[in-house]
Amino acid sequence: MRIALERQAKARIVVARLEAQIVKLSAQMELEDGNSNGTDYESGDFDLENDLALINLETKIERLKLELAEAEDKAEIEFRASETRVTEGYVKAYLGSNPIVTSLRHKVLDAKEAARIRKVTIQRERQSERLKQQESFILRTNAAPKDDKLSDLRNNLVEANEELILADVEVEVAIASVETYKMLAQLSNQQ
Repeated sequence: MRIALERQAKARIVVARLEAQIVKLSAQMELEDGNSNGTDYESGDFDLENDLALINLETKIERLKLELAEAEDKAEIEFRASETRVTEGYVKAYLGSNPIVTSLRHKVLDAKEAARIRKVTIQRERQSERLKQQESFILRTNAAPKDDKLSDLRNNLVEANEELILADVEVEVAIASVETYKMLAQLSNQQ
């Protein structure tokens, strides 16, 4: 997973660097040509509502984890008080069969799944918006570039965006496999 995250971070850096170079070179070309049409292209324009929704989902997850920890502690105290011979194995088995603890564990898993779905949806929307912005930018800064360097930068940007999309997908797959493993491990520990 670390490799996928590193690949994703490097791809984002390359995309940002290429976008900045294209904006700079286009601005220089416009100044040289005496063209006063500026560009309003901004990379990294993120939707505040989506970010706030993600924060709310993550807060809900943390609250559920806190409730779960409190329920586990309360159930453990009750079990230890009612039994004379208590081992960690008995406590673990009791916690795994306690309906309140089990219900809260399922709620935590459901909240994590909702957060992951929302993150993937937002990420795909942002990728789509980034590609639309890039296409719009290219159309606004002349369909046929005047300079070979600008053309090369644009081609590199297209390739870098493709690499970023692949890296994002790789990270999504890694996260999904880790979360699936965690859920399976939790379910096997409950049995």
